Amino acid sequence: MISLEIIEKYFCLFLIYSFSGWLIEVIGELKASKKFVNRGFLIGPICPIYGIGAVLITLLFSQYEGDIFAVFSLSMILCGTLEYLTSLIMEKLFHTRWWDYSQKKFNINGRICLETLALFAISGVLIVKFISPFFLNIIKSVPLDVINVFSISTFCILIIDIVVSLNVINKIMSIKESIANNTKDTTEETSTKVRQILLEKSAPIRRIILAFPTAFTEKLNVGKEMIQETAKKIKTNVVETKDRVTEKVNGVKENTIEKANEIKSKTIGELQRQARIRKRIKGIRLIRTEKSEKK
Repeated sequence: MISLEIIEKYFCLFLIYSFSGWLIEVIGELKASKKFVNRGFLIGPICPIYGIGAVLITLLFSQYEGDIFAVFSLSMILCGTLEYLTSLIMEKLFHTRWWDYSQKKFNINGRICLETLALFAISGVLIVKFISPFFLNIIKSVPLDVINVFSISTFCILIIDIVVSLNVINKIMSIKESIANNTKDTTEETSTKVRQILLEKSAPIRRIILAFPTAFTEKLNVGKEMIQETAKKIKTNVVETKDRVTEKVNGVKENTIEKANEIKSKTIGELQRQARIRKRIKGIRLIRTEKSEKK
């Protein structure tokens, strides 16, 4: 059975890597936008996906420390699977996509891409060979009582953070749905309106919007694409229906003309026949009249 000491040790390692991941995200955003943005799903300065990935790499692949290629390949597979599943699960839960690599080369459904996987694989090698052994030695040197207090307190704070963050996300989704359902504006105007209203809300809501600026308008853009696609289908159906109606009308017209010509031909034939009959009757009467006069 796994001891509490080991659980606490790896929980501390999880927090270190989660904070490091948050730091990487913040620095990356700082370089891109020249401003500080508190990145991550949670309010606190941690990105759990980094911590989970690093701890799994440490636990699963440390036995392959001497084989760099194996650690590199396995880290790429593990991190790719973890990132893909996290993206998929979060999209299913919150009906929005939190990150999108669609514009990058060699991506899979916009959830993972080769560029980030290569970085994760390199990081996996560094974690196994250098970083995790270094931090685990530091953690071992800390008194057990300190580790206990730190682990329990930070775990409680983490749970509170998760609950609060989920509540914030639910509020954002409710506001977004309310605005989208009660406006007659175009999709672009609705997206802008959603963002403006959310940015006027409480600090936790503003933090999420700034951390994931496109996440809560992505569905609206998808809605726009669906509307455009539906409009194209309707237009195509209208054209096809028009062609079918025109074809049927032309067919009816041709049949009508054909039948009219047929009736006309029959009528003319009947009139000619009656004219011949009248002519014969007239001839017979004329013969009878001549015979009567001779008598």
